[in-house]
Amino acid sequence: MDKVDAMPKFSQRSEDHLNTCHPDLIRICRFVIQTYDFTVLCGHRGQEEQDAAYPTYTRVRWPDSKHNQTPSLAVDIIPYDPVRRHIVPWDEYESFALLAGHMLMAAYAFAIPIRWGGNWTGGYNHKENSFRDYPHYELTSNMLSVS
Repeated sequence: MDKVDAMPKFSQRSEDHLNTCHPDLIRICRFVIQTYDFTVLCGHRGQEEQDAAYPTYTRVRWPDSKHNQTPSLAVDIIPYDPVRRHIVPWDEYESFALLAGHMLMAAYAFAIPIRWGGNWTGGYNHKENSFRDYPHYELTSNMLSVS
């Protein structure tokens, strides 16, 4: 049986994507990666990337996504399974929900207001909005820290 590393860490690609994000998102992700493995799919998205993502992966057009800000006010992440050595399939809701628990708890501990795309609340009508964006996390306050 292969040995699994004791502590997950980001690949260079994940680091590159994460470093395009707001410091608050970076802080949350760096905390969570210590205990739960995941891959950073996207931080900042330029116009070409945003146009390519619409409407399959996002319901927001350029330049209205929080991914379009510099630094990005959103991050897309996906759980990584160290046993299978691969990101989890998109339909494994339980893995995304477990990762969301880690992310939301870290955000709460740091008093950083975020929301998860798997549970839209606030400015969206939850019952009418059937679009679930499980990899997506975004900052929700204009009172963002600069640390």
